[in-house]
Amino acid sequence: MSDDRREFLKLLATLGAAVAMPEMASAIEPPGQVKLERPIRPRILRREVTKGSAVEGSYLEVELVGANNAKQVFTSLSSKAGEVTTLHMTVASHADASDPTPTETSESTMVLHRKPIDANHSEVSGTLVMDGKVSKIGPVTAVRPSNLPSTEDMTDDELIANFLTPRLEGRKP
Repeated sequence: MSDDRREFLKLLATLGAAVAMPEMASAIEPPGQVKLERPIRPRILRREVTKGSAVEGSYLEVELVGANNAKQVFTSLSSKAGEVTTLHMTVASHADASDPTPTETSESTMVLHRKPIDANHSEVSGTLVMDGKVSKIGPVTAVRPSNLPSTEDMTDDELIANFLTPRLEGRKP
């Protein structure tokens, strides 16, 4: 796992964006030898949100296929209970999209603790475990943008168009 990718994911967690769609596109760089060449075709395979009285969970599975026929399947499972968010991410890379057996895999787990400071600010800290290495995150002050979009009411095509496609093309959403 590259140090740049590890630092990006630590920053991602620090910003408290563990379960939102936009950061997923930045975290999906292949972990090793398998690289996706542009244009990259994204497709949401499965997306679920569950809400209980004390716990909210989400599952997201996205397939990306590059122009070179390399494929990557990104799976994210998250849960939030009170001020604690847990996110487990797996990236399975396939050198050939038609081969169901991944060539490489990468896993990471983040546990984030959020302590509200006021309506727009929180102190975020936690732990990141990525491919067997443990890193501490924060504490830092995170600002919640006033225009933070809600992805719950968006269709799969809207999510791809608004968040994935711009990032995969090197643009900001």
